[in-house]
Amino acid sequence: MDDLPKTMAPFIRWLKWVFSVLALGSISVFAWLSHTQILQVFQERDTSLLVASMVAWALLHTVSPLTNRWLFQSIGHSLAYSNTLSIHIRNLPAKYLPGGIWHSVARVVNYAELGIPKRDIGAYVVVENLLIAATALGLGGALTLLTSAPTGVWYWIILGLVLASTVVFLALPFMGASRGMTLKPMWYGGTFLLNTGYWALTALSFALFMQALPGATSGDAQVSLGGVYIFSWGIGFITPFAPQGIGVSEAVSSQLIHSDLSGGSLFVLVASFRVVVLCGDLSVWLAFWIYWALRSRIQALRRK
Repeated sequence: MDDLPKTMAPFIRWLKWVFSVLALGSISVFAWLSHTQILQVFQERDTSLLVASMVAWALLHTVSPLTNRWLFQSIGHSLAYSNTLSIHIRNLPAKYLPGGIWHSVARVVNYAELGIPKRDIGAYVVVENLLIAATALGLGGALTLLTSAPTGVWYWIILGLVLASTVVFLALPFMGASRGMTLKPMWYGGTFLLNTGYWALTALSFALFMQALPGATSGDAQVSLGGVYIFSWGIGFITPFAPQGIGVSEAVSSQLIHSDLSGGSLFVLVASFRVVVLCGDLSVWLAFWIYWALRSRIQALRRK
C-alpha cells in the first residue's frame, strides 16, 4: 500500500500529458470551426478594456505575496513582504512549464532557503491549496448562484461545492491543530480576506476582458461574469489531471455564461483570456527584472 502513490505518479503524469494535448487540440478545433464568428467578435473589441483587464491581472501579483506572508504568519513565521514578493514574481516563468506545479515548487525551494523548516513549508502548501480552492469555489459559487441563476444539475453542483468549501474553511484550523499546527485566528482570518480581495481582482480582470468583446455575452453583469470565472477556475484547480485547469475551466465557463455564441466559440473566447493572463504575468516579471537591474546599477554607482 505504501508504494501505491509511487506507482500512481507515472500514470498521473501520463494522464496530465494526454489531457493537455486533448485540451489544446479541442481549443484548436473549436477555433478553426468557429473562426468566422470569433474574428467578428474580436473585430468589435474595445482595446482600452483589454488593456485594463491585463493591468488588473498584473496587480494580482502585488496581492498574492501579501497573502503568502499572512498565511506564513498564521503558522508562526514572519516573512518580509519584499521576500514573498520577490519569490513570487521571479518564479513566474515556472508557472508555464509542463505539469502546472512548478511555480509552487520553485517557491517552496526559496522558502526553504530562508530557513523555514520543511515540516512548516509542507503545512503551508496544504493550507494554501485548500484555502485557494475553498475561496474560489465558495466565493465564485455563491456569486454564480446569486447573479447567474443556474438551473438543473448545475444549481445543485454549485450549491454543494459552496457548502463543502465553507466546511473546509471552518475546519482547516481544527485539522491543523490535530497535526500539531496552530493557525492563529487573526492572521488566518486576514489571509481569507486577502484571498477574497485577490479573487475580486481576478473577477474584475475577466469581466473587463469579456466586456471588451461586446458580442461575447448576452449582457451579463460584471459580477456575474467574474463569479462564473472564479468558480470555473476553482473546478479546474481541483481537477488533478488538468494542468492549470486548461480545458476544464473553459468548459465550465462556457456552460454558465449567457451568450448568443455557439458553445464552441464561447469555449475558445474564454480560453483566449489566457493570453491576457500571459501578458500580465510577463509584464510584471519584466518590470521586476528591470527594477532589479536599475537598483543594482544605482547601488554600484553609489559605492564608487
